[in-house]
Amino acid sequence: MNGQKPEALRLADELQNTPFESTRYEAAAELRRLQEVNTELVEALKELLFEEETQDNGLTEAVIMSNDEFVKFMRESVRSYESAKEKARKAIANATGENNG
Repeated sequence: MNGQKPEALRLADELQNTPFESTRYEAAAELRRLQEVNTELVEALKELLFEEETQDNGLTEAVIMSNDEFVKFMRESVRSYESAKEKARKAIANATGENNG
């Protein structure tokens, strides 16, 4: 995006200035909702990828860890990964409308 306004938001602003009052506010609201959903999904995916990379890096270093350090690392990794997966599930439910009833 490089600091530019997302296309959905640009279109929402443009629609609000059109003469078709019956649909322009609904369309603008929907475009804004979709942008929020998109942002939430992207953040959830980034978090999942970060957790995966963190685990990969930790496993690479596992050869120099003591057993206790390794067990602690694995417990923390599982907890973090489960948290990231839950965030992704919620984002998907929000995006698909599954959380609306």
